[in-house]
Amino acid sequence: MIYKTYLRNHAVIPGQENALKQFLNSDYKGMKHKLRNGHSSHSEDALTWSCFKVLDSFPQRIKFSALDEILEDTYEGKNKFKFTGSDYSDSDVKIFVGKTYT
Repeated sequence: MIYKTYLRNHAVIPGQENALKQFLNSDYKGMKHKLRNGHSSHSEDALTWSCFKVLDSFPQRIKFSALDEILEDTYEGKNKFKFTGSDYSDSDVKIFVGKTYT
């Protein structure tokens, strides 16, 4: 499906519209593929934004529980690290959507 506006293809918390615009206008190796594909229901960037940007807005208990489940599924239950029950606080755990790591 192709949406009329990229806002319809992303879960956007009120007040995060400019952050989404920046995310979609960022480039990767000189290409602005996020904006070009932002209207498509097949966009992996839209899925990433809609999952992790919204997850970051949740209270610590919910965020940590969800991250634990994601890590458990990713590592097929062999991950020993847990956010829940750790000494980490909400200010220690930041989710960055669109950050490039080298």
